[in-house]
Amino acid sequence: MDFSPALAALALCVPLAAQTTIHVPGDAATVQGGIELAEDGDTVLVGPGTFTGVIDFLGKAITVRGAGPALTVIDGGDGSLLPAVSFHQGEGEDSVLRDVTVTGGDNRFSDVWGGGVSCMLPGVNTGTPTLKNCVITGNVSAATPGAGVAGDARLEDCVVSNNSFLSEMWGAGLWGSPVLKRCVVSGNQAYEGAGIFLTGGSGTLVLEDVVVTGNVAGPSPGGGIRVARPGVVLRRCLIAGNVGVGFGGQTVVTGAGLQADPGSAPVLERCTVVDNTILFPGQFGDNFGGVGGFATLVDCIVRGNDTNQLAPGCPVTYSDVQGGYPGLGNIDADPLFVDAVGGDYHLQAGSPCLDAGDPTHLDPDATRADMGAFFRPNASAFIVNGNFVNRLGFAGVTEPVPGTTWIARIASGPHPGVLACGFTIVDRARAPLLLPGLGELLIDTTRPRLASPRKPASGGLVDFSTPLPADQALYGLTLHAQAFVFGGGIELLNALELHFGF
Repeated sequence: MDFSPALAALALCVPLAAQTTIHVPGDAATVQGGIELAEDGDTVLVGPGTFTGVIDFLGKAITVRGAGPALTVIDGGDGSLLPAVSFHQGEGEDSVLRDVTVTGGDNRFSDVWGGGVSCMLPGVNTGTPTLKNCVITGNVSAATPGAGVAGDARLEDCVVSNNSFLSEMWGAGLWGSPVLKRCVVSGNQAYEGAGIFLTGGSGTLVLEDVVVTGNVAGPSPGGGIRVARPGVVLRRCLIAGNVGVGFGGQTVVTGAGLQADPGSAPVLERCTVVDNTILFPGQFGDNFGGVGGFATLVDCIVRGNDTNQLAPGCPVTYSDVQGGYPGLGNIDADPLFVDAVGGDYHLQAGSPCLDAGDPTHLDPDATRADMGAFFRPNASAFIVNGNFVNRLGFAGVTEPVPGTTWIARIASGPHPGVLACGFTIVDRARAPLLLPGLGELLIDTTRPRLASPRKPASGGLVDFSTPLPADQALYGLTLHAQAFVFGGGIELLNALELHFGF
């Protein structure tokens, strides 16, 4: 029995809470004025421009949304000497700040923690809001941690950069137990844990697809990340080009890339920890440019860091560690990055790290895991020609890589009277079907046509350029294309099996 009509009718009988969009500067002159007008479920839509003045969500489950971080700026430099954005009344994940730049926070009061975004009062987390597509940059704090973000916020697709302290403090980028997905943390400066200082909270804390680069800590550990709580998992993270500073050679640097404090034991899965440096390394102990302290690593790359790559005694498997490291599946080989000098740590074709990770782990393209933060999906255009009845005249010039332009080529001759050529892409192949006088049909033409370009032809080579969206959902996708030439009759050429990848 189909219950959907009854459910639809029932839904019409359920009253829905009215939701309002409040425009700034239309319905309210300031962002804070819009927040004060809003009720739970409402959206405060902020137009382009710079809006000077600190804001407080006042415990409301609302969305404050800008026109994009390049267009809408919340500037906390109004002389109040407070964090630019505050969540101090128990806000949860339904309190959302998105599509804005947060800057100018200048916190001088020790009872409020953080400079750019504050979720803390006297060391106690007061909110777990959601931040999406935000840039948090150029904020400072004088006497409390978290110049960029303080507390346990959830950040997705955010950039936290160039935040700093006016004194010896910790976690210039982020301090607390934030959940991070697809974020960049760069250029922050602090005494300890310059990029991210993970502390407080309980249970498992996962950071995924985070790039941590160019942060500077000193004279204490954790240029990129300092982990001071258990349960932390770093997954597909790049920790590169961070700096740990010793104190005139008197203090050892125990993790310019990542410092794991005693008892924290973080787990690094498919991470790349490379090219982290030490200034003035300590003369009275071991310095670690890569990972200091006890951590578990699997499917990782740890290379090019100053002094020691890894602290001894860590459980490390299926990883590429410079100088070698004991553990199942570990190697010591040049990973063949695309452009390490330019900061591109993707793997080239032929890298020894390809398909060399834990064989029980699979990449999104369903092949054995690669080592490091960036897997290389297998992109190819295989020729398919059934029973070899059709002429070979259809090929991929470039690999079908999302975010690039795929170029295919058709040899239109020697077809008599040729006028045009083209190809059709569908999502399914079919068993070869012989069409007398045409050739073998190799794709399922009952399926929707995803593309079917055509061009004039006169017997030569004809190139087709097809832009592919930069969508990771395409990774691992397989499509099927078959070419044809017509004019003086139709001729079916070979097909291509398209495997989308990096």
